[in-house]
Amino acid sequence: MRWMTLAALLLTQSCNSQVFEEPVDPSPDALPEAPAPTTPEPVVEPEQTPAPVTFACPQREKCGQQYCDQVLIDAGEFYMGSTFGPRADSHFPSGDERPVHRVVLDAFCMDRFEVTLERYEACVDDGVCAPEGLNFNEKADGFETTVNHYPPHCWPDREVCKDYAVNGKNYYQAQNYCAWIGSRLCTEHEWERVANGPGQKKRLHPWGDEPPTSDLVNIPSVGSGFVDPVFYHPSGASPEGVFNMAGNVYEWVRDAYAPYTTHCVKDPMVNPVNPPTTADQPAVARGSCFFTEPERTVTERSLLHMTFDWG
Repeated sequence: MRWMTLAALLLTQSCNSQVFEEPVDPSPDALPEAPAPTTPEPVVEPEQTPAPVTFACPQREKCGQQYCDQVLIDAGEFYMGSTFGPRADSHFPSGDERPVHRVVLDAFCMDRFEVTLERYEACVDDGVCAPEGLNFNEKADGFETTVNHYPPHCWPDREVCKDYAVNGKNYYQAQNYCAWIGSRLCTEHEWERVANGPGQKKRLHPWGDEPPTSDLVNIPSVGSGFVDPVFYHPSGASPEGVFNMAGNVYEWVRDAYAPYTTHCVKDPMVNPVNPPTTADQPAVARGSCFFTEPERTVTERSLLHMTFDWG
């Protein structure tokens, strides 16, 4: 799981000073003659320098644990999607990635790391987040939050694995945690913008087009076979330095699934959002995980029911 927030807009007002010539006191022994009347010169107002605009990620009081950093993503356009239809061999139902289309987004902030077990447990301790989720492991000591597919050394003392990515949480639990820290789920377009980077350049994976390796990503062909800590795989980070956007655990996005429209190939979509309107709509999960083998981690779309709780 991963969360994002809108960037806060801060204005710093600059001031311009008018410069005048200081008068000189006349000598009492030699007073000058009164000057002849003249037409006053018109007063020209100096041009005002526009106030600089600075974007910054807002502080979040309920997100004081480690690995709660945010990354500012600049406003701008990028190219979303691919030329591929749904995958026939995907582990979960797959959405259509076509066509490649233009999207314009305002600035926003995304968490640099996936949500850790420690971060989610703080929400459980506060009585807001539900700890439940499909649990394939024995109950661990010291934590109410259930997770699955953690490595054996995490049991029964899960404190040693507090920096691992939390998993086994459904769409609604993800939304609740996000609201608790003062954020929201990112849209599918925002997620792909961060995974791909800005502009027209298209990538297969957040790190580029190179084949996956164990240094880059946690997926079945090269991974550990378990959930990893959120700070693993720095070499596989996105262009702006966001970790594990490919592999490790699936990441819910805000949107329900819908095919991309063809009109946006020519005219860009601007800040699009498509939240679910009924509980029966499939939601979109992105990035794959430690037990699903992707081909294009930036653009693949997995379709899951909103109560799905073990990815």
